[in-house]
Amino acid sequence: MSPNAFLVQLPVSDLEKSRAFYAALGFQPTHSPPPPEDRKIALLGTNGKGGRKTFIALLTREYFSEFSRKPAADGNAGTAVIVTLGLESRAAVDELVEKAVAAGGAECGEAREFENIAYFRFFADPDGHQWEAHFMPGGLDGSGGKS
Repeated sequence: MSPNAFLVQLPVSDLEKSRAFYAALGFQPTHSPPPPEDRKIALLGTNGKGGRKTFIALLTREYFSEFSRKPAADGNAGTAVIVTLGLESRAAVDELVEKAVAAGGAECGEAREFENIAYFRFFADPDGHQWEAHFMPGGLDGSGGKS
């Protein structure tokens, strides 16, 4: 398997607030939005190294439940998954978390280092979905950050 894109689908309580939050982190709309009365989803994306793309689909909680056999989780009540964004430097990690907080998110704990091989910080979006901003000089795949 060799995916060329990664999509995270998140249930949100306020579509426009969440769209603005992720836009502040650098995710850009990929399609023109439908009229306000028809808005149930916003698709945003960003390009990464090697042409890899990361997309976020923000779905109203009601619309999200049409795709899942389970109720949409409340990100403020618990964590089912942490999505990690691999970044190119410690400074990029710090910058992304600062943007997240400035855009209405919350930092989750202090910056951490793991055995001198990784630097990471966590933040939550306005709906409580937890993200990790991560820098690993050797790269997650051991490529030395060149992939």
